[in-house]
Amino acid sequence: MMNNDFHMQLLNLTKLTDDDLVIVFSKSLNAKELNFLIKKCLDLKVPLCVMTSNKKYPLKDKINYFISFAVFEQKIELQQLVQKFLSWF
Repeated sequence: MMNNDFHMQLLNLTKLTDDDLVIVFSKSLNAKELNFLIKKCLDLKVPLCVMTSNKKYPLKDKINYFISFAVFEQKIELQQLVQKFLSWF
């Protein structure tokens, strides 16, 4: 049950069982709404999969499936990159 409205997600959460799986994608897990949702899943014992680049998330050991990924930040502007490339010709 996917919904962009956080409050609808909370209502849907109460209908989930241990046969369901909540999947959370977040680069940093800094949003308080996501942390609240994760804590509620843990309280309700709803299986949880979290995918994030935050390898030091404090609740990671309590989450059923914790998948971390690397993020490579773009340190150079695209316009600068194009100008550099064109300067070679």
